Amino acid sequence: MRCNINSNPLNQFLFMKNYILLLFGLFIAIPSFAQLELGIKAGGAFYFGDLAADNKSSIHNSKESFGLHARYYFKSNLSVQASFNYAQIIGTDAYSAASNRYRNLSVNTFINEFSVMPEYSFINKKIGESSKFSMYAATGLSVFHFTPTTYYKSSAYIRLQEIGTEGQGMAGYDSPYSQVSLAIPMSLGTKLAITDFLSIEWTILNNRITFTDYLDDVSTLYPNLDQLRAEKGQRAVDLSTRGTNRKEGDGRGNADTNDWFGTMTFGLNFNIGAVSMKKKKGKK
Repeated sequence: MRCNINSNPLNQFLFMKNYILLLFGLFIAIPSFAQLELGIKAGGAFYFGDLAADNKSSIHNSKESFGLHARYYFKSNLSVQASFNYAQIIGTDAYSAASNRYRNLSVNTFINEFSVMPEYSFINKKIGESSKFSMYAATGLSVFHFTPTTYYKSSAYIRLQEIGTEGQGMAGYDSPYSQVSLAIPMSLGTKLAITDFLSIEWTILNNRITFTDYLDDVSTLYPNLDQLRAEKGQRAVDLSTRGTNRKEGDGRGNADTNDWFGTMTFGLNFNIGAVSMKKKKGKK
């Protein structure tokens, strides 16, 4: 599933306003007492977009992801998580549908994200003297910065947004796209409490519905290559069209749908609230 909310800026603004109001209402409706949990996580990252349009290509293109988070428990089954995440995603026409391989494009995108998500545990089951299994679902809001790069001859990590591969920044074309975007994370995970202080976590799925179509620097049409060469040099032309020769106005990507990315991670959680309570009991 790919999202096309960005087709109308007004619709995008109204959607985000209503979504934020809904999240705010959830926060103020929850009691104020809680326990604090800190965690680390690592795993894989993948994306769907113009250079990875199906599950097979996304699996081939999976890369690493790392994160830190703080989870604040209002109740045993209700919490909110704030997290910082780093992810690397890649896309390449080598694994695209045969009809797209002529483009011969590839991208390596670095993402830094901050997110806030209310979580609801719909399974809480005691499985031993000190162990408890739980499963949770979460959604919220994130803001992330992304940097699409590629290899060019002997140079690694050429920043594509600065090149303007679809004519961005030239006369008669759009301005360069923003490298900061919002997303709606949709998460499903499990936790297993080893002790009162330590638990392990598997985030089975943590997809982000984004509001950008440029995670892979591919969205619309090929620009006027003569104009691109005159204004930005031959390297810009080479990075715009790396396959068979294309002409201005030919389709380079699909602007009707946004890109999205996701992660699957394993983590360790440390229950700071439980540690604090034990210290208090020890002083009595």
